Amino acid sequence: MRWLLIFCGVLSGCQLLSLTYEYDKRSVTLLYGNLYDQKTPDPPPWDGDWLLRRERLLMVDQFLRDRKPDVAVFSQALMRQGHSAESDPLILGHGSLAGYEWDTVAVAEYPDTREEAMVAMAAGLPLQPIGLSNVDRTFPLSAGGWISFFVLQWDDLRSPVFVVEIRPDGNLSDDLATITRVIEKAQKDYGFCPLRSMVMGTFPPQIPLSLLSGFQDELNLKDIYDHDCDPAALCFTGLAENPLFKKAFPERMPGVWDRVFVHKETEVESSHLVLGEHRDSQRFMNYGLNPFYALPTRGYFTQLRLAQCDKDD
Repeated sequence: MRWLLIFCGVLSGCQLLSLTYEYDKRSVTLLYGNLYDQKTPDPPPWDGDWLLRRERLLMVDQFLRDRKPDVAVFSQALMRQGHSAESDPLILGHGSLAGYEWDTVAVAEYPDTREEAMVAMAAGLPLQPIGLSNVDRTFPLSAGGWISFFVLQWDDLRSPVFVVEIRPDGNLSDDLATITRVIEKAQKDYGFCPLRSMVMGTFPPQIPLSLLSGFQDELNLKDIYDHDCDPAALCFTGLAENPLFKKAFPERMPGVWDRVFVHKETEVESSHLVLGEHRDSQRFMNYGLNPFYALPTRGYFTQLRLAQCDKDD
């Protein structure tokens, strides 16, 4: 429910003083992470290497056992056709995320390894993903990037979750314009409340800050990790000391490669960079992966309370 407080003066006329919204009774915890499809131009070839992938997923699983987010969103998740045990949702769904309900959206196919890349969302009760039948949920961006979306529901309220993969060598301005159009069209076509929209994924540091700021303003978004980072590297998701980052983004500079945006009216109760831990691993020395990280970039763990739209909005 919105409340408008209006002050009317004889000389000044009427002025809007404040605008408040009704919020969800409960907050939700969200994890976002890039599981990395292991496609790299540098040797050794990692395509289809599920020994390496399982080792990385084990570290993700150990983190999730401690945190137990209400919802987890993963980009660059994989499954191998014809190998039921080689599936990121299946592996995590039989471990720390057992009992969670999953939804996946395919974004790419790799015929050489018979793998399918997807974005995946896992939600624990009372949250649940809502499927949309016969609906296109993935839209292409330049240089092989994409935007996909899910629908999350709890307390009879729906929240759209948009997941983005912007490639650093793509047309960054056109990609942000496409993302804006897709989000606005989905909000209109499916009646999504803009106050409940969440947008996350790869937003490479090559995007000029002025362009990124304009994108946020157009959709009324804010960054959940609005921390005062001194030095700036404290806010980096891509770290120079992470060998997996160097393989995933060869010849690219460390920086903020991943972001999570929510509507400006959202109450961000806490936000943390996570999954940046590493361990020594002699097992993968020949991969050049010592120290050994689970992901190429750090993820986010945040606690949010979303605003609600009026029923007639």
